[in-house]
Amino acid sequence: VYLCYLAYKGREDETERYIRLRKRRRSSTDAAMDNALACLSIPFGEDETACNRILWAMMLPFTVIRLATMPPCDMRWDGSRRICHAVSPVGLYFLFVVRGYVEMPDLKHAAIAAAVLLPLCVLIYIAGDKPAVIKGTRADLPWLYMPMTLVGLVSAVLWLAALSKEITAILEGVCRYFQVSRLRSGFTLLAWGNCASDLVAAYSLAVMNEYPLALHGIVATQFFNLSVGFPSSLLVITWRSPNLAIFENGWPGSIRDPLLVCTCSIAVAVSTLALYSMFDLQVKSISSAMVLILNYLLFLIFMWLNTTKDVPQQLSDI
Repeated sequence: VYLCYLAYKGREDETERYIRLRKRRRSSTDAAMDNALACLSIPFGEDETACNRILWAMMLPFTVIRLATMPPCDMRWDGSRRICHAVSPVGLYFLFVVRGYVEMPDLKHAAIAAAVLLPLCVLIYIAGDKPAVIKGTRADLPWLYMPMTLVGLVSAVLWLAALSKEITAILEGVCRYFQVSRLRSGFTLLAWGNCASDLVAAYSLAVMNEYPLALHGIVATQFFNLSVGFPSSLLVITWRSPNLAIFENGWPGSIRDPLLVCTCSIAVAVSTLALYSMFDLQVKSISSAMVLILNYLLFLIFMWLNTTKDVPQQLSDI
């Protein structure tokens, strides 16, 4: 809905200004895409060393997979990006197959998929030669650029889901190896792993001087996790095992107390942000950051001191 809203509004004033000035915001995506596209060029020049060729050979498969499954969406357009966008439907289909969302096709279904995907790739490549027209101004981007960003968004979500599952499995294996309870690992390692993408996104937005957007994204992410993510997991449990009792005798103290302190810490963090938004919009000092970090450190210390090393409820699963 939000993407449709942006497409409807168009941000026409900024678009026209950037087109007239031939300028745009600099983001970390630019350097990443330049390096990725540079990996597609064979380093056989006179200045290239053997080490550079070896590194190029190692990076080439990963670069091809990345560009084929996730088309570059960095507000630029050239021949390389046009090819990447054209092959992205095929790459996204293979990503669906590898992730298990689509069954491995037999010969008949593979022929049907090829008959659908190949003409689509050709159509995208041909359409990439026609730039868009925005209020009579000829833009550098083709008209299909906005729809293809949705393809990149779907692919990014699939990659993020795969990485999240791998991170969760790795953290669970490490915690079991070192005999760390799920409670303690859930409040620390698992939480940090889940928020790693949020941290990187907020840092990237801060580098681009988009501080309000970074703040809004972080706050909305936590609200979404609390209001949608956790209820969704409860719905899945209820759907699969409606008679399942997570704890027969109510919440044990080892979980109840840290969870209560976590809730209070969240309230303190929200109150701190609200106070600074009313009295210190410029955030001229580091006091706001220090208060929030100190709040988290106090919660972390309390949680670590009040959680047992081995939770009895998880011993039966090991």
